[in-house]
Order: sequence, then structure tokens, then C-alpha cells
Amino acid sequence: MSFADQPVPEVISGHRPDGSATDAPHLAVVPLPVVTGPHADGALLGIALVVPHDIDGAARAAVMRAVARFEDAHRREAGEEAPEIRLRLGDAGGLVLQRDVWSEDRRVTLQPATWTRPARRWASATPVALDRNPGDLHHPDPERRRAAFDEAAACMIEAVQRIGLPAPVEVDVLRSCVLPGTAKPRQYPRFPSDPRRTQRVLVHARLLFDEAVRGPVLVGAGRFQGLGLLLPVDDRGRDQGGER
Repeated sequence: MSFADQPVPEVISGHRPDGSATDAPHLAVVPLPVVTGPHADGALLGIALVVPHDIDGAARAAVMRAVARFEDAHRREAGEEAPEIRLRLGDAGGLVLQRDVWSEDRRVTLQPATWTRPARRWASATPVALDRNPGDLHHPDPERRRAAFDEAAACMIEAVQRIGLPAPVEVDVLRSCVLPGTAKPRQYPRFPSDPRRTQRVLVHARLLFDEAVRGPVLVGAGRFQGLGLLLPVDDRGRDQGGER
């Protein structure tokens, strides 16, 4: 892979120079849906680029250069100097992007603290793609269905520990939504989109930790591609924000 005749850094591509998947943390592209407050409808307000906290300065600079080149390329293609970037998404329509500069007045969904503040309780804003098939969560036999949910909960615990967090003390796995404005897992496109690859089971989840943990929390097989985004909620299981 190349970008402007230069190899794409591993922290961006998620792949080693030989094309194999990297084991190291890398850039995640995360949708920011409206799932807080009384008017939560799941609308996409922004997209966050989440950079691993422990990468070195050179890798961080490579990410910022790539963002700048992306912006410049799309503006040149559009033949304009406007700050917006317009992406065509085929039948899904279009997306207008503008780099966000930190401000206390920005909408709650776009405030970093909405997704990063320490909390003991977390709930999925986008479905979690389980790392392995837990069994049939819709099986008519109650025992087999319960076994599948138990296995899904075990997958969730492993996924949380895989990103360096302690194991949650409580895990609820659901086939329905846990936050307002979110969609049921079955309403999301399949993951991965390539039908030749192993399809992952999508679920929503609620987690309780023994002590507060800080976000962003991205878990599961799709965490680098917009799935498995968790929101910190208060001890009553509700978010503490609200859109303005």
C-alpha cells in the first residue's frame, strides 16, 4: 500500500509492510452518534480518529500528515478552498466533514469528555463484534440460548482485557439496544463486509467495573472500524450528558 508514493505507516493501515495484520495498536475510525440526552436519535454528528495513547511522536506526526493530505486532496478534487470535505457514499448519499477545533460550546456528542470521562458503568453506542461465535442467541431451546449468552459474556470479558482494562464485574449482553437512538445489532451491516471472511456476531452490552476506568473504550473485532464504541454512564445506567 502507498500514499503519495510513500508506504502507509503501520499505525494508520493496521498492516505490516508484508501485508499481514499488525499486532500493535493502531488508528481507529469511530462514528460519534447522538445517544445522549432527551433528543437522542442516533444521528451521526462526527467521526473521531482515535490514536493509541502510547505511540511515539513520529507515528503521531504521520497520522496528522495523513489527515492533512486527505483534506488537501479532497479540496483540490472539489476545486474549492472551502473548509468542508464532501464524500460521496453511493446509494447512502453523502457526508460533509469539517475538522473540529476544541471548544467548550461544541455539542455534547463532539466533546471528548462525553466518551473519555472515568466511569464504572459503560454501555455500547455501536454494537460489539464478538471475537468468536458464541452460539445461537435466538435458539428456541432456553438452555442452549442461555449457554450462548454466557459464552457471549465471556467473549466480552476477554475483549475488555485484550485492550488492557480490568475484567468487568458485571456483563449484560443484549440483542436489543441499551442506549437511546441506537439501532439493534441486526439492523447493522454484516461485519466484515466481505462474505468470504468469517462473519462476526453483533451484540449490545452493558459493563460494570469494580473501579472507574477512563475511555475511550473500543472493544471487539470491529473496534478499529466503528463498532464496539462504549459510552460512560452514571450509576443508574444513564448518560450524564444532553445535546445542546
